[in-house]
Amino acid sequence: DDDDDDDDNAEAGSKRKTHRQVMEEVVAKAKLHKMERQQELRENEDLIDKADEEFNAIRGLLAAASAKAEDMPLPKTDDYDRAVKTLQFESKAQATDRLKTPQEIAAEEHARLQKLEEERLRRMQGAGSTSTGALEQSADYIPDYSAQKAQKAHLALVPTKDGRMELKEVPGTSGSAVPEENEEEDDDDDDDD
Repeated sequence: DDDDDDDDNAEAGSKRKTHRQVMEEVVAKAKLHKMERQQELRENEDLIDKADEEFNAIRGLLAAASAKAEDMPLPKTDDYDRAVKTLQFESKAQATDRLKTPQEIAAEEHARLQKLEEERLRRMQGAGSTSTGALEQSADYIPDYSAQKAQKAHLALVPTKDGRMELKEVPGTSGSAVPEENEEEDDDDDDDD
């Protein structure tokens, strides 16, 4: 048989292995691997058993120590200890801006009121507000230059039939932005007669 194995090895080196030979090698390797895993499992079980025995020995010591601890009275907590424990869990105060003096508060209020009064006077005089950004986005926005031209040339914004607004010369007005509708209606009545 040894001679046959040597011949097989010699032939295996010189030619390819058959399917049967390959399958026998695969099965042999699988059995070897299975045996190694079983050996590792037995070793792990032995280690676990040994650790359990050591833990049971230590558990007796722990039980004795905890029984002694239960027998000892707890130290009494006084007001100071309770206050310290409650303060540990409270949220910390956040830094704030410094407080202003009464003079600083009065100066800011005076400046705010003065600004509001200036805006009120501008509105009263018809100059519009200082913030033109919001006004420019509205549908009622008329640029300043067209309003000035309209006043000088006696022009007014007149709605057209399609809903748009146009600047048209209005005779006999003193620069008002909107012509009086009563005059046009009177003219229509005169035409019917």
